[in-house]
Amino acid sequence: ALYRYTPYQPNSAALAAGTGTGDSCSSYGNRNFYNLFTEWFGDTRVSVDTNIYIPDGTYRLKSNTGHNLDIAGVGKADGTNVWLWEQNYAGGQVWEVKRLNDGFYTLRNPNSGKYLDVAGGGAIDGTDVRIWSGNTTCAQKWAITTNGDGYRLQSACSGKSLDIAGGNMTNGTNVRIWSGNSASAQRWYFESLDSPVIEAGRYRVKTSNGKNLDIAGVGTVNGTNVWLWEQNNAGGQVWDIERANDGLYTLTNPHSGKKLDVSGSGTANGTNVQIWQTIQTSCAQKWAIEKNGDGYRLISSCSSKSLDIDAGNLSNGVNVQIWDNNDSQAQRWYLEKANDNIIPDGTYRLKSN
Repeated sequence: ALYRYTPYQPNSAALAAGTGTGDSCSSYGNRNFYNLFTEWFGDTRVSVDTNIYIPDGTYRLKSNTGHNLDIAGVGKADGTNVWLWEQNYAGGQVWEVKRLNDGFYTLRNPNSGKYLDVAGGGAIDGTDVRIWSGNTTCAQKWAITTNGDGYRLQSACSGKSLDIAGGNMTNGTNVRIWSGNSASAQRWYFESLDSPVIEAGRYRVKTSNGKNLDIAGVGTVNGTNVWLWEQNNAGGQVWDIERANDGLYTLTNPHSGKKLDVSGSGTANGTNVQIWQTIQTSCAQKWAIEKNGDGYRLISSCSSKSLDIDAGNLSNGVNVQIWDNNDSQAQRWYLEKANDNIIPDGTYRLKSN
């Protein structure tokens, strides 16, 4: 038999001993079962990607038809069901999204004070989703990952996805968890209800000593490096900043038509930053912009890491990368409105009216 039941829990000495002997108070039945099970069948813990970054804030969560994740009857009691409903601007369609230290998110409805919750912390396909008073269990923790042009929400209890029953995009369709797939039933769109951090427009992105975020050699091809350079009024130092519905921003260089991009959608410290043609579904081109002292921090949506100046060296030609967030000048950027009428370098005819 793989396991013969024992009610005794292993103490710290038994756990520290691995497969060996602990102390005189140690018991081993449950520990040995766990060791054998994981050796034979793998890790019992759910592994989900928690790298994707969504800014803390207030959102609606929508399906691809515009129906909202909705609390039935704008209820407030523990166990009130969650389903789809057309937008009605009621309190049951608003969610406060908060990132936790472990990379998971909670979704709290401010009208009820309750959290999006998997019933009983269940892991079976079809387990219902509801609201419940706040607790620290996996039932209320969600990983957010990309899914096509939207997002997937995965329960920390099972890795299974927030799912619209039968993919039926009509009022009153139940919401549950289900094994992950690429269908629209598991594709959600965040609509930010918060005010923009900055207004859309054309900017220079500058350091504390006035150096500019610059495209090397005013390049225009995919993969051209981005670094620091003193202001030269060339086309490689201007960025059109636009805010998407989910509250994230893109930075497009009008001279090249390319976007500020994290190479390979990387998540490791030191991953290079470059320009690349627009890819609508890529986290590599989405940035959160948040206050950082008297400037701003630009955070990659792929990793929650910040746009960073290598070694904090504010000199011409120093590389720009992503790195774990810190409060140094290497991650503090200043957004200066640029001339909206700038014309890229090129060959033109000049004509009268």
